[in-house]
Amino acid sequence: MLTLKEFKEARSVLSGVIRTTNLVYSDAFSRATGNHVYIKPENMQVTGAYKIRGAYYKISTLTEEEKAVLDEKLRYLFEAGGEAVFTWFQPDEKKDGGAYITNLGTIKKIDPLQGVVILMDGAAIPIEDILEIEDGPDSF
Repeated sequence: MLTLKEFKEARSVLSGVIRTTNLVYSDAFSRATGNHVYIKPENMQVTGAYKIRGAYYKISTLTEEEKAVLDEKLRYLFEAGGEAVFTWFQPDEKKDGGAYITNLGTIKKIDPLQGVVILMDGAAIPIEDILEIEDGPDSF
């Protein structure tokens, strides 16, 4: 659970990245429920979803040490050939939005010029979008 201080810090980090989405009164839902219903249109975000807030903030708050740990895990996994679980944010290619993606796989190659990790199944994961790397069932 975020504290008020952390919430304000996150809001500051996200300023200029996300759009302000004001509540919109819904006549149809209000009539259907017999209550005053307001909708918060998060689909109006650049990404088309609320999810950008958490992903962007998490990536922006990684310390140099945390980035170094991710880098070390990537290098170890590449050399050892073990499986890992990668969690990252993937933008939607057809529309604004995206989602958190979790891939289980073995690293085939790390391409520093393109900034991606290529898994044996062909999945390409942008290094800068990786939020977490965990041990896979065959690792370590």
